[in-house]
Amino acid sequence: MMHVLIINRYIDEFSDYTKYIDHNQYVVSYIYAKDCGEFIKNSSTFKAVEVIDYVNNSQAVYNAAIAIHQDKKIDFVIAYSEFDLDLAGEIRASLNISGAKARETELFRDKVKMKQAIQGTGVLYPPFMEVSSRTEALEFIKNNKFPLIIKPRTGASSQGVIRLNNLCDLDQVKDFIGMQIECFIEGTILHVDGIIAKGKLPYCKVSRYINDCLQFTFGVPLGSVTIDDEKVYQLVSKLTLKILNALQIDNRAFHLELICFGGEYYFLEIGGRVGGGEIPFITQGVENVDLFQLWTDASLHLPIKQVPHKLTGFLMVPNPFQSGYSILNEANINHELMKFKKIIPHSKEKQDFSYENIPGRFHFSGNTTEEIENAILDIIDKVGHSIQAI
Repeated sequence: MMHVLIINRYIDEFSDYTKYIDHNQYVVSYIYAKDCGEFIKNSSTFKAVEVIDYVNNSQAVYNAAIAIHQDKKIDFVIAYSEFDLDLAGEIRASLNISGAKARETELFRDKVKMKQAIQGTGVLYPPFMEVSSRTEALEFIKNNKFPLIIKPRTGASSQGVIRLNNLCDLDQVKDFIGMQIECFIEGTILHVDGIIAKGKLPYCKVSRYINDCLQFTFGVPLGSVTIDDEKVYQLVSKLTLKILNALQIDNRAFHLELICFGGEYYFLEIGGRVGGGEIPFITQGVENVDLFQLWTDASLHLPIKQVPHKLTGFLMVPNPFQSGYSILNEANINHELMKFKKIIPHSKEKQDFSYENIPGRFHFSGNTTEEIENAILDIIDKVGHSIQAI
């Protein structure tokens, strides 16, 4: 039987790998973070290694993988977290295992290298420059107009991203090592979520953000709605496949972000994993499509049938205050198109940035983009009138 190694740092509904892999058809081993073995301990496994300081000790995870491979050759390595993709690539490269090696994972982890890889393909992207010092950033600023965006070359969820509206904003950057700077393009941000398997897209969904991820970090609600324009869907799907091919991405999940400006689509960035926030939850809850199951099947080179998508929308509402908050009239925060809501009615203090511990999360489904967007805007308005600082 084929041997699958799973590297896991999660403890949620998507970390029960017995749902995705038949442990009687595959030999399965795990390396997992402390307190993230609830489902693992109840499964039939070959090896299970808990790494106490998992987040800060990638060497221990790597060493455990080597030891497991010495006991029985590993055929596949599966890692779902953005922050485990590089390590999984290193393990594949060291042990000559099929799948994305470290050099390939850089193309969907490093924002500079991914843009360099699409140069010459005809795909548009914002002018950019890798920087490691204030002097280099000033050189880029000298030749380009504000606003600009400076952000880490690797990372997720807009953490460390700064919009530069003027030269003074550059003072917000404490360390320029590992950063890149690019021109800001004013336009509509799209996100494309899907699975690529054997060069095809068995699942592909094109959506449009309402507000954006950077605004969310400043307390602005973040929404998303599926685009129902078939011409846009076909055009963006074709562009998506072109980008995936240029970046050598195959047999995995992806989350691509584009900016639409003046009728043109600009590449922003891509992740070689399932999109964050509400994306996997609304896909599972409203569409009954488990993106992690599809990703697992693609990783194991199993056949995947074409999966249609539905028109959906989600909304995440952060705490807009620098203090705690309280939500009044919670029962009034409703809409006929709403399929799910989770409200945390109060918090005594401001929480650190998170997509999880936020005042409100909502899912929607409808027949058109317009009606779903209107439902999202209605809930934004209702929450805005109900939430108060404490």
